[in-house]
Amino acid sequence: MGGAVPFLAHRLASLVERAPASLHLAERVPEGPLAYLARLYYDTALSNHAPGLAAALEVAPLERLVFGTDWPYAALPAGPDPAPGLGYLGSARAQVEGANARALVPRLFEVNP
Repeated sequence: MGGAVPFLAHRLASLVERAPASLHLAERVPEGPLAYLARLYYDTALSNHAPGLAAALEVAPLERLVFGTDWPYAALPAGPDPAPGLGYLGSARAQVEGANARALVPRLFEVNP
């Protein structure tokens, strides 16, 4: 999920508000940092748990969350599901696991003979 971006988003916004005027940070991000962070895409690699997903969904809409995995980065006795924590998303899991990526890069889903 962009590493720590969802967890640090409000701190980044605070830095812009508190920066000295001489840095002109507010002028560089006229819509505010959170608006720009909401435009990024975030993957679920290593963050497929309720707190991580909740943080990401506070920063960006569901349409900007795509499936990502480092699985199997270690031997897990949990079973064949590389992202059991995505169950937190309920019916939106399918959107994260494929539909959002299809909308982002549709040509990757084209079948060529």
